[in-house]
Amino acid sequence: MEDKLTRRSQEALSDAVRRATAEGNPHVEALHLLAALIEQDGGTAAPLLRAVNADPAAILAEVKDQLARLPKVAGATVSPPDMSRPVLSALGTAAKRARELTERAGHRRQAGPRAAR
Repeated sequence: MEDKLTRRSQEALSDAVRRATAEGNPHVEALHLLAALIEQDGGTAAPLLRAVNADPAAILAEVKDQLARLPKVAGATVSPPDMSRPVLSALGTAAKRARELTERAGHRRQAGPRAAR
């Protein structure tokens, strides 16, 4: 699925996996992804939060606090974290929406200028 994501989305997802791995979390949770999106330089999450009068720094602090409470695993035989069901669901929904937008854009191009009338 990662090949269907934008470069920025791939970077955020990789950052979420790295964070979960570093913290010893057995799953990559939506909180990992949210933290990665908020911290992303030049990303859209922080500006969108500011647009709705939310403080990205305050939200990030709360997210980090909740991340610290997640279960942790340790040991020599610990495998990399799996994507949680909510993250897989969000990625699936994003892929579906992207496909729909691409299909609509292609349909408009095929219809030509008369479709705008």
